[in-house]
Amino acid sequence: MLKKLSITKIIIGLIVFSFLLEVIFSLINSNNGNNGTKPFPTPTRVDQPIPVFKKPTATPQPFPTTTEQDSNLQEEKIISLMPVVSDSYNIEYLFLINTFVVTIKESPYTQNREKAMKWFMSHGVNPNSPNIIYRKYRWVN
Repeated sequence: MLKKLSITKIIIGLIVFSFLLEVIFSLINSNNGNNGTKPFPTPTRVDQPIPVFKKPTATPQPFPTTTEQDSNLQEEKIISLMPVVSDSYNIEYLFLINTFVVTIKESPYTQNREKAMKWFMSHGVNPNSPNIIYRKYRWVN
């Protein structure tokens, strides 16, 4: 019986010893930063062309007619004359919104507006153009 107990004790001892070794090795491997996971695969180079994105182009515009070209030239000439200051009105050009601003400074409003409109007509520009704004000071009637 003694021999039987000692053999079972030896077998149990070997099992416990192997279990402890396995625990120790797993702790050593976990301290290396692996945590039992495999590293991601290293990316490899693939010889494929890189897609090239083209910048969007402007929508094609029809060629301006001669009257449009003439009015554009007239507007450019007038822009070079800005600002226009007179006793009854001022004319300024706002570049960011491509607009002329006519400010009537004296009463009567309608007569001085007509003077400003005649100034535009004398320089070959339609005074009723949508990019001409007429305004007045508060005290002008």
